[in-house]
Amino acid sequence: MRRSLFLALCGLCALAAVRPGAAFAAGDIHTVDFRNFVYHPSCADFESQEAQVPVRVTDGRFEAAAGSDLEGVYFEVEGAVLYGDLTGDGQDEAVLRSLCSTGGTGRFDEGFVYGMKDGKPVLLGRIPGGDRASGGVRCVRIEDGALKVERIGNESGAARGIDFIDTETWKLQGGRLAEAGKAARRSLGSTSGAKPIRFAKGASSGTVTGTTNGVDAYVLQAREGQTMNVKVTSPQKNATFEILIDDYTVSCRTTEWTGELPATGTYRLFVLATRGSAAYEMTVGIR
Repeated sequence: MRRSLFLALCGLCALAAVRPGAAFAAGDIHTVDFRNFVYHPSCADFESQEAQVPVRVTDGRFEAAAGSDLEGVYFEVEGAVLYGDLTGDGQDEAVLRSLCSTGGTGRFDEGFVYGMKDGKPVLLGRIPGGDRASGGVRCVRIEDGALKVERIGNESGAARGIDFIDTETWKLQGGRLAEAGKAARRSLGSTSGAKPIRFAKGASSGTVTGTTNGVDAYVLQAREGQTMNVKVTSPQKNATFEILIDDYTVSCRTTEWTGELPATGTYRLFVLATRGSAAYEMTVGIR
């Protein structure tokens, strides 16, 4: 798999909630350029847990110079910023995800929640991450004023091989970000029980239909560099889908996605009911 698998694959469900062309006043958090910004990532502190070492990203990335104190550190802001009101004060907070390598094989993620104080962004809390399938965060979303964090894992605790997804609920109260309640676990199971998506001879797309009150699983073979487009529709607007390959989430809980595929292999597509029983139609195209 090429290096793009280390980049912003699993943050794709954290889409920025900003309308194209929207105008924001000075001091609004939407005006902060988080892709050209100074962070204090946990991965940059080799001798402390205080995360006080500054890392300045340019166009979302930082790579330490050879011979510097941070030699070997690569840090990247994943995907788009997620905006939403987590405090109930009518003002949005910003949620970002990052990936970091410290020169070894580990690929560590971490989340940051920012708010505004006196016209400046301030860190309100961190979302602890992990190393890929060993507790890594694949995507985040905001629902009813709470932060939903989807974390992947396996029974062995290894960094490779995903067995389940835990959905955690985090709340920002009293200036502190804390997990609320117990995580809900969803087992992914094996690909043997998934339905294949087949294209008619000469066709570049295929359509499947179904009804689910949980999750329906599909599989599809595709090659690195191909472009996949997926769209799901449901009469009650209560179905979404996600795309995974190996331990990586290509698209998370959306109704439409188009992008270049990062690897050759078996892609797993899941249709999820967001409420009740969802009748759906999903069309998948590859070119």
